[in-house]
Amino acid sequence: MASEVYYFPFEDSEVLRQLAEGFKVAGVAERPPTPFLKLDRDNRLTGPKIESLLFGHTIKGTDYWDGTSWKQTRETSGNVSHTGTSFHTGNGAFENGLGWIEDDRLCERWIDKEVKVTICVMIFRDSARGQDNYYLVNDVGPHPFQVLK
Repeated sequence: MASEVYYFPFEDSEVLRQLAEGFKVAGVAERPPTPFLKLDRDNRLTGPKIESLLFGHTIKGTDYWDGTSWKQTRETSGNVSHTGTSFHTGNGAFENGLGWIEDDRLCERWIDKEVKVTICVMIFRDSARGQDNYYLVNDVGPHPFQVLK
């Protein structure tokens, strides 16, 4: 299965489109709800856009793989609380962390007792589903979310 087309970002949207089309011609099955996610440089948010979108706001999303819910509330200072399903590899059930912007990525440090995890993710606008839909992409794939008003 060509999971790269479904789950992970590409820099060039034309390469992504051609690769997806090639897999389709070759008979590779498409995954619902879309044949592939358009995660490319045209839809990737910059650091300032990520900061204005997330800092001082609450986001709610679902796990891409099983549909379980999660929610994060991030203060303007970067302090973040997480409830619901975890979506970072190996982080267990971390609930409180600190976020910052680094090189057009959202970075977070999660601390639980003596365990510390730092991870940086990319944020993409989901152009197929509309202006208020986004994907947080980390080491285990995409995580769709919306900003709560």
